[in-house]
Amino acid sequence: YHNNKKINEIGYLKYIAKAQCIFVDDFIPMIYVLKLKKSKKLIQLWHALGAFKAVGYARYNKPGGPKGYNLTHRNYTDAIVSSERIRTDYAKAFGIDKEKVHALGIPRTDIFFDDKYKTKIQKEIYKKYPMLKNKKVILFAPTFRGNGKKDAHYNFDWIDFDKLKQEFKEDYVCIIKLHPFIKNKPNYSFENDDFYLDLSFEREINDLLFITDILITDYSSVIFEYSFFKKPLVFYTPDFKNYIASRDFFYDFDKYNYGSRANNFKELVATLKKPQVDQKKLEEFYNYFCSSCDGKSTKRVVDYFLRRIK
Repeated sequence: YHNNKKINEIGYLKYIAKAQCIFVDDFIPMIYVLKLKKSKKLIQLWHALGAFKAVGYARYNKPGGPKGYNLTHRNYTDAIVSSERIRTDYAKAFGIDKEKVHALGIPRTDIFFDDKYKTKIQKEIYKKYPMLKNKKVILFAPTFRGNGKKDAHYNFDWIDFDKLKQEFKEDYVCIIKLHPFIKNKPNYSFENDDFYLDLSFEREINDLLFITDILITDYSSVIFEYSFFKKPLVFYTPDFKNYIASRDFFYDFDKYNYGSRANNFKELVATLKKPQVDQKKLEEFYNYFCSSCDGKSTKRVVDYFLRRIK
């Protein structure tokens, strides 16, 4: 790795030239202009599970989405998804044929079926952050607003951090895990606080799910990973109508809501006092979006593509 981006890209090109299988998990501008040999596989693993808010060509001609014809995503030979039922959604998002999208499961979800990993991570987290011990954990993990990285933000006026602390500090600790794109800060200091713990800098939100009792989120794909745990979820969506108008979803929002919804701070507090999960709806949600994830996704993905290398 080099601090100079262009030097890095030259290094990547050398690896790409030699590789038979190229795996990516995000939007990679430099790779879309390349004309790869037919013998090479360019496989999109994607970094989000399920099919939630519209991405890629599913946002065609919408703010922040593609306009006209461009090369982005077009040269994938394959993509993987978490369920047979959402293959069409990802084909639409990437602008590729459905036959190129395979319901092999998502490798990073294998950890949710690994009891040894779960125990190890829990011990590491409690050792690193002792304030989490003997308390229930609220995880506040909203996604960003805006069209992308450059204008990403969150409206912290929607949260009365002092009031939230007063209401729940006896039994809970609240972990703050903001989307990496969010750069603006709330008018509240989480540093050395006995209720809030800002772990936005931690890379793996999935590890935090192992010690979470209630998740507060909005339009983040973390709802799919969290469904493996069958625990209470609160959608905090004060801007619901505006967000739908500007971004939209693959399905009606009600299909995703296996917990509760709060449209203002008062409703949020009330909902957190009686956290719930609709087990029947959760089961339907999981079966629709995550049915190909069974703890063996990594092996299945590797075996599938190794068999296809010429």
